Amino acid sequence: SGLVSPAGAAAMAVGGLAKVFVDAAKAAADFEDHLADLQALTGLDAEGMKKLGDGALDMSGRFQSSAGEIVDAMKLIGSQAPELLKVPDALMEVTDAANVLSEAARIEVTDAAKAITGTMNQMGASSSEAADIINTFAAASQQGSADVAYLNTVFEKAGTNAAGAKMNFLELAAATETIAPKFSSADVAGTNLNGLLLKLSVQANDKFKPAV
Repeated sequence: SGLVSPAGAAAMAVGGLAKVFVDAAKAAADFEDHLADLQALTGLDAEGMKKLGDGALDMSGRFQSSAGEIVDAMKLIGSQAPELLKVPDALMEVTDAANVLSEAARIEVTDAAKAITGTMNQMGASSSEAADIINTFAAASQQGSADVAYLNTVFEKAGTNAAGAKMNFLELAAATETIAPKFSSADVAGTNLNGLLLKLSVQANDKFKPAV
């Protein structure tokens, strides 16, 4: 017959429970491996690593990424913005923002992390501005012509000169959205915008240069 005996059902239940424990043990060991790699990168003590580990576990409950994937995002963010490696709270703040942007814009968390840290590096922004950065990227990609990848490429090309011109990332995003319909290539758009900013900078310097 196709019926399962009570003993058979009990054996199946025990087997299923055992698999759950094995999977949980593997996940825990994998998480510890990820943390060990992160510690090697940060050089933080046990207290600092506990804070990062607890933060990763908390984020894994709020986002779709696993705790191990979140630790990997921390490693990427730290490699892109080394000043964050010694400040657990700042590193977690940017990692949290990367996960928010990832889910809002439906992109990989690694791409979101690169966009945020790239903007921070190019525009001289701090970790406390991460939330404003992701809001700018999310709003621009949802309402404008340029998605996160497009914006990130333009920021890489033109961010330094934009910062030199006292533009903030919100203004640079708005400028990018203005020219995006004219350039299908973000590389070309960024190069053109950078050239314009450089030209304006040179003109401003010439205007205020004392006569010899």
